[in-house]
Amino acid sequence: MKKRNFHFIFFILLILHLCSCVHISRSTQSGYSDTTNDKITSIYSGTNAEMSTQSIHNDKLMLKLAAESGLKPEDLATPEGQMKFREALELKALEAQLTDEREKKQYYQNLPWLKDKQEQVEFLKQNGYYARQIWLREKGIGKRPTEIDKPTEDLIANKDIALGMPLEFVKRSWGNPDSVEIAGNSLFGNQRWKYKRYTPSPEGYRLQSRVIYFEGGKVAGWEQIDH
Repeated sequence: MKKRNFHFIFFILLILHLCSCVHISRSTQSGYSDTTNDKITSIYSGTNAEMSTQSIHNDKLMLKLAAESGLKPEDLATPEGQMKFREALELKALEAQLTDEREKKQYYQNLPWLKDKQEQVEFLKQNGYYARQIWLREKGIGKRPTEIDKPTEDLIANKDIALGMPLEFVKRSWGNPDSVEIAGNSLFGNQRWKYKRYTPSPEGYRLQSRVIYFEGGKVAGWEQIDH
């Protein structure tokens, strides 16, 4: 059992090292400001005297990646949780291997229409740009922006949104935003949209702001601010 745990930890460290070559510059005004990538880079660049601090950084990074995968820290102790975490790490490593600008553009433009991490991994495992183009055509990915399932259709009809909704569908539900802020390279689809509306209240109409956060071209969260 100890040997198996050691292999799992070694695998995590190896993938994290591969991920260290990924760096997305994020604007502090965008709501996505993050120093995680700087921590990844520093993990393997210090002296022995700094190893304890680096280990803490590494632990925090693992927990962050787990949270992004919908896992709690205690889930990492279960076989199911470990499997999901390995899938998330594999995806990070495959994304890190995208160095050609044309391949990056191909991936991130289609990312909002890929259903889940499994489909993302399948896409990235195709052998190069042209093989991925064939895969996209065979899967019918290009038709997905026009194909709306019943739950999404109901959300749009009710002027509502949901986690994971592509930004194009949000626009159909709420219309064009009043302002858009881009986090880092616009290619990655990390944005913050702001809507301003006057809503009725006991004191009369009140200005209300709604902010939607997108990651990879999909809704990652939102907030409502009363002025």
